[in-house]
Amino acid sequence: MSVPITTATENTWIDSDNARIYGGDLDSVWVGDHGAVFPAGDDIVVPENHDNIGWLSEDGLNFAHNDNTETFNGHQGGKVVRKKVTTSEDTFTFTALETTLLTFGLINDVKSYTTTGGVSRLKVSGSKKSNDKRSWIVDTWDGDIWYRYLIPSGEVGERPEEVKSNSAITMYELAVTVYGGYEILTNDPAMAKPAETP
Repeated sequence: MSVPITTATENTWIDSDNARIYGGDLDSVWVGDHGAVFPAGDDIVVPENHDNIGWLSEDGLNFAHNDNTETFNGHQGGKVVRKKVTTSEDTFTFTALETTLLTFGLINDVKSYTTTGGVSRLKVSGSKKSNDKRSWIVDTWDGDIWYRYLIPSGEVGERPEEVKSNSAITMYELAVTVYGGYEILTNDPAMAKPAETP
């Protein structure tokens, strides 16, 4: 007895409510001292121990998971038998559009600064500060859906050019290497753990 083959007449496995487009008014990058205390609770309140980067460029935020692998082939046919991850690195990049003491300090190793009569004097070392680890909070919004990344330890890597031009806004493109683990908080219903069946 043959089993009848049924053809689906409607695709019930897709849900446009799960397609995300970020860029909400509250998308933010926050920076704190290494070891700064994160906001308590499971809400997306304004952090007390972190400063806001300000305007971000229209390119948004990019999270990258960089894994290098080594392939092991077998003798028979030279087929791949195993792959091993040899190095693994998480990073996130963003471009700040505001020139503030915070953004300027992430690019330049400001040793000291004073302000007298409205004029600030910043002493810069001329090289990147070593071991400049910071605490980071990244917020992204799609309507009422939010994701908050709580990153205890991250460091700005290679510093970008500082372009001073009359035809473009000065931007600071920052790539942050994440050290160790981190947490992601979200109110996205698609991320809710399904209720266990008895």
